Amino acid sequence: MNVVQTLRLHLLLASLFLLVLSQPLNAAPASRHAGDSQWEMFSNNPHFVLTIGVGRNNVNGAATGKYKWDETGHLIAATIMLGNRIDEGFPSAVYYPVMNALQPYEASRLINGNVLAATKIAHEFGHVMKIGTTDQAAYTLQLKLVPVYNKIFLSNGYNVQDPRLVDLAKQMGGNPVEIWEDREYWGEANAMLFLRDRVARERFHCKLFNRIKRTVEEYAKPYEERFAEIAKSQGAIYGCSWR
Repeated sequence: MNVVQTLRLHLLLASLFLLVLSQPLNAAPASRHAGDSQWEMFSNNPHFVLTIGVGRNNVNGAATGKYKWDETGHLIAATIMLGNRIDEGFPSAVYYPVMNALQPYEASRLINGNVLAATKIAHEFGHVMKIGTTDQAAYTLQLKLVPVYNKIFLSNGYNVQDPRLVDLAKQMGGNPVEIWEDREYWGEANAMLFLRDRVARERFHCKLFNRIKRTVEEYAKPYEERFAEIAKSQGAIYGCSWR
């Protein structure tokens, strides 16, 4: 990474954290943004370490992993790796209905790349939040059995009705695709929670939520309720609703 890229990255990260932490620390709880509350939860917890790094493998995206639990089963560490151009690029609407919905608003300059990047970080926060409520044994079992499932799937003619695969899916709580998409939609739900507060006073907020709604209905109907709950939540200070 050259000097220009390094400087750009440092400026981007600084602006992102200012965006996430833009509310004053003494603001009333009801007026605080979801991003503020989650960041403070991570940073003020002496029993949890969140490491945030930057890499070039997934330049427009991010990834979360390296989870660690203590002997009592509590999550104590996680790592988020951000792409060095996380403020650019929109993922597919199929699994990322919230982040993808921002595309026309950036094209028309109603939002900038920092809002997109902060939304991607909120998505990753969603992964951490969800894993924090996931049983360690269940997660570890999934890590162990997913490669086994995939190996059988690739060798049996892609037959998901294979009794071996049916049994593995039962043990894991779903097949690998179902497990992965459930995690991604939880990440998107948290991204929507962040946007709910960030664009609450923008004139396009209802149009944005309607765009998310249409995409969720088309590609993620079984997961619609988790998005609907956020849209209908008391924290929303604008007048539109999930309808």
